[in-house]
Amino acid sequence: MVRGILQRDGAMAALRHMRRAVPQLSLLEVKDYVDAVRDGGEPAEELISRTRDKPRRTYFAIETLAGPVRQASEDR
Repeated sequence: MVRGILQRDGAMAALRHMRRAVPQLSLLEVKDYVDAVRDGGEPAEELISRTRDKPRRTYFAIETLAGPVRQASEDR
């Protein structure tokens, strides 16, 4: 995606795209990413991993088991 934007619209458009798509990266990290792609290489693995969606946690249903609720007057 970034490579195509670089070729079609230039570095500034690629920087803007990355800033919108991956807001957790700093401006310097986005610049490093775009520079690496522009130079024909691959960005650092650490940057690549931060651009990917994190797997969502799977939550299991919680079932509460309890006996019948008794009023205080029923205990006597």
